[in-house]
Amino acid sequence: MKKRLCGIIIVIMLTSLFANTFVIRAKADHGPKPSIDLKITDAPAYKYVVLLQKDSSTGKENSPLKIENLDKSAVEEYLRTFHYEGWRIYLRMGQIDIHERGESDSYSFTYSVPKPFKVLLVTDDGTVMISSELAQKEFNSECEFNVAKGTLTEKRAGKTISRVFYILSCYVITLIIEFLILLLFRYPLTKTNITAFLLINTITQLALNIFLAFSNASWGTVGIYTAFEIVIALTEGVFYAIKLRTKDGQKKPVRGFLYGVIANALSYGGGFLIYLLIGFRL
Repeated sequence: MKKRLCGIIIVIMLTSLFANTFVIRAKADHGPKPSIDLKITDAPAYKYVVLLQKDSSTGKENSPLKIENLDKSAVEEYLRTFHYEGWRIYLRMGQIDIHERGESDSYSFTYSVPKPFKVLLVTDDGTVMISSELAQKEFNSECEFNVAKGTLTEKRAGKTISRVFYILSCYVITLIIEFLILLLFRYPLTKTNITAFLLINTITQLALNIFLAFSNASWGTVGIYTAFEIVIALTEGVFYAIKLRTKDGQKKPVRGFLYGVIANALSYGGGFLIYLLIGFRL
């Protein structure tokens, strides 16, 4: 029975590991990317919209905020050498990500976006208008440039509920998975064991998922997530080695430690999948 149980656990762990490795590789290029969804409001008639990023070079003269030739090629040539008060045009993979005016006045910039950034608008008469600076907080940022006021703002309302849902979802799924593993390890459902189980998971999993929900998610965050999970697995392993009791009331340190590590390895798969599907979009 014990050999069969160990075999099942090993198969599940390897399946989880390979599945997550595959998902990581797939997501690395085809998954969520940082983005800026921009809405232009209260603006005069205009032709082009681009983003600006900070320019670390010094000693440059400010470009004139007027363009005589509004052909797209001429505007792009102007933008390539544009510099104004420490800002230059943002290049995505070496190319100017320029948007011509659309009917909805809404524009999407993705894959790679500057942070902080400004918005540059070219009006129908060739006037160049620049927004205020914004250091966006969200991975998928929804922003508005009110041209009349010159303000660039980020919409963050309504995010709290989705983040709370994400945190609770990860917490509940972790409890379910690790509780089932607790039963497989034949630990009795005593007050001592249940209290230890709920206490350590509440502390570690809520802390981890609150961090993930409110961080500006990126693939760097995924690396941090994995590192945290390893630390949590070892911490819980040590905790369970000390706290869990068998049916006869005895400590089994090796058994408790293995339970903590294996339970976290298995719950990692479920939590990481939720993070990829939901966490990146918070």
